[in-house]
Amino acid sequence: MMIKRWIIGSNVNTGKKSVFWNMIASTLNAGLSVLFLLIVTRILGVVEAGVFSLAYSISMMMLTIGLFDMRTYQATDVSGDSNFKYYFTTRVITCILMLIGSSIYVMVKGYTTYKMTVVLLLCFLKMFDAFEDVFQGLFQQNERLDIAGKLQSLRLTVVIFVFFITLLILKNLVFSIALSIITSLVIILFLLLPVAKNFAKIELSFDKSQLFKIFIACFPLFLGSYLALYTENSPKYAIDQFLQPEFQTYFSILFMPSYVINLFSSFAFRPLITPMAKSWTGHCFNKFIGYIKKLGLFVIGFTIVTLIGTYFLGIPILSILYNTDLSAYKSVLILLIMGGGVGALGTCIYYAITIMRKQKVLLIGYGVSALCAYFLTPIMVSKYNLLGGAIIFVILICIRTFCFLFSFLFYYKKEKETC
Repeated sequence: MMIKRWIIGSNVNTGKKSVFWNMIASTLNAGLSVLFLLIVTRILGVVEAGVFSLAYSISMMMLTIGLFDMRTYQATDVSGDSNFKYYFTTRVITCILMLIGSSIYVMVKGYTTYKMTVVLLLCFLKMFDAFEDVFQGLFQQNERLDIAGKLQSLRLTVVIFVFFITLLILKNLVFSIALSIITSLVIILFLLLPVAKNFAKIELSFDKSQLFKIFIACFPLFLGSYLALYTENSPKYAIDQFLQPEFQTYFSILFMPSYVINLFSSFAFRPLITPMAKSWTGHCFNKFIGYIKKLGLFVIGFTIVTLIGTYFLGIPILSILYNTDLSAYKSVLILLIMGGGVGALGTCIYYAITIMRKQKVLLIGYGVSALCAYFLTPIMVSKYNLLGGAIIFVILICIRTFCFLFSFLFYYKKEKETC
């Protein structure tokens, strides 16, 4: 099949191709929530978009169960401690747990039948992201991140197209998501799996000791990512509790640029994860720190450029795109972007700590910020509405990032002194 041959390509210049296709895939992934919300808002209106926005936030929270934050651990397994079949088996288990968790969540929340259906369907759609991710880790281990980028780009492009066309014609959110699910399933079965078979045997293996080893190693990362998503989305949950649905749409639109900063930073992050791991295991400390400095400067530069552009053009462009008047929320937008930049720096440090295999310490930052979110976010949102949500978002992200930074410096210095 021609498309399969194009995806696998050749082993020539894989480094450059990996950077390029990772950039394309990251752009699409970063823009997915933006495009989905834009499409729903323009076609169905702000109230329906509010339901979709909340459902999407919940699906992202449930995605952390499916991913179990295994990708970084898998991609940095440069010594090959665990066979792919064990990573694959754990991912199948976490995907099942993701669907079970989603079902329990909507029942506990007591949503209406319609909201429950939208949430569950979006969680099912995001489950394919989790399933695909374990194969992206496989390609990255084999230094073929270009294949991962091509496959992800193709699937996301087709899904967005199907979602848009069906929603435009039928004006039915449930049916559009359902067709997107079928589309993802077809691409995974008839394209992703055949390509992946060129790199590893796709089989399940229930070796308890091996599976337990991966689950234990990744559990701090999973718990941390779950707490991180809860922290970052806590303003949305509070808005759902205290404000009208349209305010959920406003906040989600304003939140998009800050979310994009973190995702666009993966342009630089993902291709360097494996080289960073090799420099750390090889005790090349200066090279390791050099990678971190480059990533940090990239994030700071990108955030500054985004802030400048947003200050002058952000509100007018977002208002036009979403056909919604956001002129009263400029300060909210600026604060959210600042928080997004600090969060991206935190992600950079998170990768470094994971490579150092000190991931358990991440729970300190995640736990403290999540605890603050639980107690403070409802107060800030109920008192100051969207501005309160933006202020507490920045505070929470700063708390988490500073905890990460302190932990990284402590263990880096300790490791360097022992060598």
